[in-house]
Amino acid sequence: MTTTPTSIDELVAQMKSMDASDLHITPGSAPMVRCRGELVPLAEFEPFTAEETRTLIYQILSSEQQKLLETRRSIDMAYSVP
Repeated sequence: MTTTPTSIDELVAQMKSMDASDLHITPGSAPMVRCRGELVPLAEFEPFTAEETRTLIYQILSSEQQKLLETRRSIDMAYSVP
């Protein structure tokens, strides 16, 4: 079991292999993906700490998005990899 992925791209690759549509990341929980309308945990990952979550997410957010996340405590965004 892996504690935390090195990047969001690793999680997106897992999503693609599962034909999932959404990725949900919350401190204190393992990452979850939406497959055919159901939320499914990515079993190979342990729950993320707040710091692990922040590190992963901030790698792909702009400064403006980071401020929005800190203010609202959640963010809905799109991210894609080639």
